[in-house]
Amino acid sequence: MDKSFIFKLVSVIGLVLHDLVRGPVLAGGEGTRLRPLSLSLPKHLAPLLGRTVIEYPIQYLAVTSVRDIGVVAVAWII
Repeated sequence: MDKSFIFKLVSVIGLVLHDLVRGPVLAGGEGTRLRPLSLSLPKHLAPLLGRTVIEYPIQYLAVTSVRDIGVVAVAWII
């Protein structure tokens, strides 16, 4: 493969990633490894060191250039 093509491809990917300021946070699954705690609340709302689990990736994204944060979750039955 031509080296100039690879350089151009990497440059384009870099530009796309530089302009990408969206951050998905995944919050799905049944939480079977957190049972019995996950039987009473979703695992992303489980307490961890004084905060909920989901706060950690959201806080990390907030201190970066990411300003559009979306949480991808599945339905949870109470």
